[in-house]
Amino acid sequence: SDVTVLNGDGSSKRTVTTSNQDASLRTVSETVTSADGLTMTVRTDVDGDGQFEEKTVDARVLETDGGTTRTTSNYAGDETSLLSQTTVHDSADRRVQTITIDRDGDGNTDTLSVRSEGSDGARTLTETVTANDGTVLGHTVSSTSANGLVTETATDLDGDLSADVSATRTTILHADGSQTTTQQSFNGDQSLRSASVVTVSDDGLETSTSTDSDGDGTFERVVTEKAVLESDGSTTTTMDIRSSNNTLLSRTQTEVSDDGLVA
Repeated sequence: SDVTVLNGDGSSKRTVTTSNQDASLRTVSETVTSADGLTMTVRTDVDGDGQFEEKTVDARVLETDGGTTRTTSNYAGDETSLLSQTTVHDSADRRVQTITIDRDGDGNTDTLSVRSEGSDGARTLTETVTANDGTVLGHTVSSTSANGLVTETATDLDGDLSADVSATRTTILHADGSQTTTQQSFNGDQSLRSASVVTVSDDGLETSTSTDSDGDGTFERVVTEKAVLESDGSTTTTMDIRSSNNTLLSRTQTEVSDDGLVA
């Protein structure tokens, strides 16, 4: 059953009950919404024993400067023991979003994320993982250009606030419609860790992937894949794998019928 009751103070309570085939109670979900619609409390009886085992409170605050804060709290069946909590704050211009997460309900922030957008459209995401005493355990900063073609990521794995691993990804759109994406990862001393270059034709039928797995500056494997659309609607795809000196290591040819049912 699904029953909604409108209270005199403007709030409402919706109760959704599901039953088993023998008409015994299966689950109950009770949702109470405040008169202003900013707070929603959900209690759930997940096993039909007549007791609520879960409680979630979703509360939003509209701030005077136009910003918003939304806090989602999850409680145990006693409805007072906090299991976890997430708070999301959006600035008035929606260019900065701050998320704090308490994963175990101890009242301390375990993860802090700050996402910001500059006036030029570029975006930055900073994520920090902390211990209960506030000690930084890990730190990651990611940035994306306004057009989404360039991304950079730096990760501190041990909390010393120095990047242990970093990576870049750059896509170039060529005049002929093709595109080339270069990905590189670096060690803490900025020496090359690995790299790959992927080129895709304008029609998407040809791709070439060159991979340097150990960061020595040499592409150990070059994989090319070319698809041909036949006149009968079928597709023939040829994949070549070559070594660093262009020696052919393997060739695979796949044919798929026009209806995709025969390969």
